[in-house]
Amino acid sequence: MCCRRRVTRAKSPQLSELWLPGALSVWESLGFDLRANGFVIGEVACSVGEPAASWSFRGVHGEAATVGAIETRRSAASPASPAVAAHPNGATKIDHVVVVSGAPARTTEQLESLGLVGKGLRTLCSGVASQSQSFFWTGDVLIELVGPTMVAGQDRDDAFIWGITFVVPDFDRLNDVAGGLLSQPKQAVQEGRRIITVTGDNPPGLKIAFMTPHIRASGG
Repeated sequence: MCCRRRVTRAKSPQLSELWLPGALSVWESLGFDLRANGFVIGEVACSVGEPAASWSFRGVHGEAATVGAIETRRSAASPASPAVAAHPNGATKIDHVVVVSGAPARTTEQLESLGLVGKGLRTLCSGVASQSQSFFWTGDVLIELVGPTMVAGQDRDDAFIWGITFVVPDFDRLNDVAGGLLSQPKQAVQEGRRIITVTGDNPPGLKIAFMTPHIRASGG
């Protein structure tokens, strides 16, 4: 009897590092425990004080290259070790990184060239001002790509990291350390989740938000 060969699919690249703008004092005021000019959140090591946000991935299938205006590096490092101490704000991981692009189709091609696979595409509104929204999993972090569906010209490839949303179990600890910098909580798009945005002292050029965890359906 002949054996069926098992097909092994390549794993998706894993987001391993983020270089982020903003002084140490800004990130500390938001309740992050900084060590040596950075912090670890989930399996992602974050360095702060950078001029612009950029990233690094493990397991990139092709040569690492620029994605729009985002400097993109290949990381050979092992997954980041868990943070030595819990962050005062209670954050446990990054939920998603928002990338805004003037030419989302081209940015999609650049992300796919790294080995990332799109997991959905939707149109946020209709007409000339319509926006597309697509998603790419990289480890347990989602990349959300947003941009216009109608692009005039071929030179609008100004993709950049616009924002980052962190997961917190609840908003109590977050409000204890950063309450004066936060909006009122509101219902998130995902059912059962709530979101708070930073209204004061955002790192320059970057929007920060916090969300409660996904609600897992109980087994029947």
